[in-house]
Amino acid sequence: MSGEAQLTISIIVAAGSVRVQVAGELDMAVVADHDASSLELDVTHVTFIDSSGLRALLFCRDNAERSGLEVTLIAGDGPVSRLLAVAGVTDWFTMSPVARPMPPTSTVKS
Repeated sequence: MSGEAQLTISIIVAAGSVRVQVAGELDMAVVADHDASSLELDVTHVTFIDSSGLRALLFCRDNAERSGLEVTLIAGDGPVSRLLAVAGVTDWFTMSPVARPMPPTSTVKS
């Protein structure tokens, strides 16, 4: 972790799906509710994650699933995937190695 934590969250909304793209250092994150049937958490650009970040991902997954959303974690082979493996919770998520293209009608919020 660097001296000053940097975290960027982008939300892309398209055709019944919401993708939350996280970049930087993930210690905690909050995901707002949107009218969608699925939630994709893109953490491929996360450079650092600790137990607080893992707890936030699990919290987000649990809340989204309670709301009826299908949750996919896009993690690549970076720090998030490594932490999930060490913690033994990789199979608690539907995983995708790369993000699928979003339709051109997507809305991006940062």
